[in-house]
Amino acid sequence: MGDDTKEPAPERMAEMQRVVDRARRGDESAVPRLRELLAEFPEQGDYYGDAARQALGIWVVVAAGSDLHLRESLCVKAASLRKDLAGESPGPIRSLLVDRVIQSWLAANYFAATEGTAIGAAEGPKMLAFRAKRRLQAERAHLAALALLAALDRHLPRPGPAEVSGDAGRATPTPAPTPVGAADAANRLADYFEQMSRRPAAERGAAAAARN
Repeated sequence: MGDDTKEPAPERMAEMQRVVDRARRGDESAVPRLRELLAEFPEQGDYYGDAARQALGIWVVVAAGSDLHLRESLCVKAASLRKDLAGESPGPIRSLLVDRVIQSWLAANYFAATEGTAIGAAEGPKMLAFRAKRRLQAERAHLAALALLAALDRHLPRPGPAEVSGDAGRATPTPAPTPVGAADAANRLADYFEQMSRRPAAERGAAAAARN
């Protein structure tokens, strides 16, 4: 079966951007046309509606702050982890679990880093206790996600990366579809970061307060 993904023409992309901008500003009149465009180009909604990707993007922003090198490096590492953990053709359950493992991996390490920084700065005992508790919660969530992924592997093991050739007597690589590269994943996440940077300061502050 061929690839049925439709790439919007430039003029349609321009229209979609205008409609999306209106919808992001809370313009209810944009919703009917937005629904029509998303029905015509569902891959657009599938990408921006990927809550796991959006959550990971937020964690990367939180962890990296204004360090753009760290931000892009985290995007590359996340893409590399996803490739290693998901395999060549992951099903929907594996994809969901891998997304959770990567997000919880970043969160757990972020809280470990902030706790270490606080200890180095001789922060007060109450805040240190709070940070230790938050780190332990994040680590438990990460271990739980890893355990579920390991359980899935036990029940539905992934096929091996190679098949044995009877003629040559050695492993022959199995052809695989071209995966999304780490650089491409970083660039696509960068689009989301750019959108976040254009949000009004008040909106960013409200979002940060909601996460705390």
